[in-house]
Amino acid sequence: MKEDLKSREDVQLMVRTFYENVFEDVMLAPIFISVLGNNMDAHYSKMADFWEDQIFGSFKFEGNPMKVHIELSERFSIDSDLFDIWLNLFNLNVDQLFVGENAEKAKEQAGNIAMVMRLKMKP
Repeated sequence: MKEDLKSREDVQLMVRTFYENVFEDVMLAPIFISVLGNNMDAHYSKMADFWEDQIFGSFKFEGNPMKVHIELSERFSIDSDLFDIWLNLFNLNVDQLFVGENAEKAKEQAGNIAMVMRLKMKP
């Protein structure tokens, strides 16, 4: 039976499983592979910090994700369709693994992030 996100280990599972799905997506995989290369362990840890902050308010994440993604939009053609794919994969991933208030919070935060990035990044 699925449970809610309740620990860093849950967040790490969510992040790793999400990226497994991203790397199987024909639209997203080339961008992520080009940017991240073989540096996935560091990225997993950083994204776990980010999502732990978003879900539990842990204040572990350091960085400016908006700046990073704006710079990416200058290198790649990132359009609204890619955000839809990303958000759909994220939500499906959360729904496959977890159920509960924190799972819903994660999906809500992902939707908010996608909306803000759509507005601030170049089409």
